[in-house]
Amino acid sequence: MPETKAAKRPRGRPRKYPEASMTPAERQAERRRRQNRAESDLDALRDAIGRIIRHTERLYAVMYSG
Repeated sequence: MPETKAAKRPRGRPRKYPEASMTPAERQAERRRRQNRAESDLDALRDAIGRIIRHTERLYAVMYSG
């Protein structure tokens, strides 16, 4: 009988410190992955803030031009 996804899934609570069971290379890769994700999230946030500022400037220009 083939194993289902539920059968493969670990039981119980997720580990609080999964890094403890990783090899140093895995730990470094995980750290790098988290860092990259944080940087991409930060870039997205910067883009959104820039968009908000541009829209606000355009709004003020329209409001006070007449």
